[in-house]
Amino acid sequence: MITVLSRASSRLHPVVADASFPVLVALCAAHCCNDLLQAVVTAAYPMLKADLALSFSQIGLITLVYQIASSVFQPVVGLAFDKRPFVRSLPAGMCSTTLGIVLFAFASSLPAVFVAVFLVGVGSSTLHP
Repeated sequence: MITVLSRASSRLHPVVADASFPVLVALCAAHCCNDLLQAVVTAAYPMLKADLALSFSQIGLITLVYQIASSVFQPVVGLAFDKRPFVRSLPAGMCSTTLGIVLFAFASSLPAVFVAVFLVGVGSSTLHP
């Protein structure tokens, strides 16, 4: 058992020392943060419904805007960045998500919520391809 672990350790050492490993860790951390922030939108539905006196139809529209922004734009963004790579796409996506969450926190009307969840969705679609 110890020899297996020592062999595995000796194989992992060059991977950790490689320059691509920190990049991979940063990508994983950004993806984790993005997914955690996405969960905020759906978790806030009961508070939005109570604070803004929304109907279930309006909550559904919020979900529709969010899903269109994140799911429909994801392949579009992927195709665009495949043709013309944009080095700062990940920071741009996280900035969009962060701006959306900040706007979401201070949204006092349904149109403001739509803009906020749209920005969160665009940030998600930018990060995933």
